[in-house]
Amino acid sequence: MFKCGLILFFGTHLIPSFSKIKNFVVMKVGLNGYLGIFVLFSVTGMVLLMIGYKSGEELLYPVNNWFYLNARYFMLIACICLAAAFLETHTRKILRHPMLTGIIIWTIVHLSVNPDRSSVMLFGSFLVFSVVSIITSEIRGKKLSDGTAHFKFDVIAIIIGVISFALLYRFHEGLFGVALT
Repeated sequence: MFKCGLILFFGTHLIPSFSKIKNFVVMKVGLNGYLGIFVLFSVTGMVLLMIGYKSGEELLYPVNNWFYLNARYFMLIACICLAAAFLETHTRKILRHPMLTGIIIWTIVHLSVNPDRSSVMLFGSFLVFSVVSIITSEIRGKKLSDGTAHFKFDVIAIIIGVISFALLYRFHEGLFGVALT
């Protein structure tokens, strides 16, 4: 179930990187149909991932203690990067792909402190997907921003990132079954 979820979720998310496949589906079912299928497959994949995920099985390598002790700082940066992706920020102009950069930081932290097979498959898939997405976006020459950056949006991104981080930190155990200490 877990592996099917990985394939369904990431397979769906890779389709936009291949414009011929995406355009073919859009021509057959229309844009709204494509978006509906995209959401349906993504949510189904995520549900299968959550149901099939089994943390703590066979450990593949030792936990990185330095990352374990400093994970919260990297996660704060990841949350700010994610928030910056949706606003015309200087961060977005400098990083070009702040959402994918935030996901890469998130995956590296989680891979460093979760050495079990399911975690490596899950977080490793997010890492590979993010790197591939950056590369394909650069190859396509996708324009990432139309406007100019505004300092106020950087401040808003930091505030949203800090609030998101605080909420995730506080409710991590309830949401994901793992207490953060």
